[in-house]
Amino acid sequence: MTKIRVLIVDDHPVVRRGLTSILANMNDIKVVGEAESSAQALDRTKELRPDVVILDIRMPGSSGLQIIQALKQIHAEVKIVMLTSYDTDEHLFGALSSGAHGFLLKSIAHEELAEAIRRVFRGERQLSPRLVGRVLGEFESYAKEVSRHKAGLTETQTEILRLIADGSTNREIAARLHWSEITVKRKISEILTQLNVTTRTQAVSEAMKKGLI
Repeated sequence: MTKIRVLIVDDHPVVRRGLTSILANMNDIKVVGEAESSAQALDRTKELRPDVVILDIRMPGSSGLQIIQALKQIHAEVKIVMLTSYDTDEHLFGALSSGAHGFLLKSIAHEELAEAIRRVFRGERQLSPRLVGRVLGEFESYAKEVSRHKAGLTETQTEILRLIADGSTNREIAARLHWSEITVKRKISEILTQLNVTTRTQAVSEAMKKGLI
């Protein structure tokens, strides 16, 4: 059986030893090396050509995000899994946009870690369960933004549609946006024209179908 070759990169010896011990029990996974710094990670990757690199997001010398890009330059086929205690949006989306194939929290169960390595090796993406909703939410927001631009709507027009969908009257919309009711009526008329509908209800329905709100 060909084993998945794994390099573990973390500046804490206890973490490296623990991960090595966990993965040693998996018949299809082999830890081929460890690294405690960004420079060492690059050297070991060049030397060992691992299939998967398990990488902490905070490393001496440079951030894990910088290391991702450098690792890809050295070994384009390598799969990188971030294993960290930090789950901020900055770290999560920064890692994924930099080319990481997985983002896992250090609280992950042993077998789940092994399965994540297997899935990433096969070309899949892996996230800790509690992070999935945030990524999907970001994707949904992006999709709505793209749809809004395609429809030619401004942010203000989209906000008006949301207020209409919430049941707001023209007077309430005017108060919310600090406009006159005449201005609100004109803006709504423009929205109806752009969406090719004739009523507020149709506008909301069309906006929902297109994912604008």
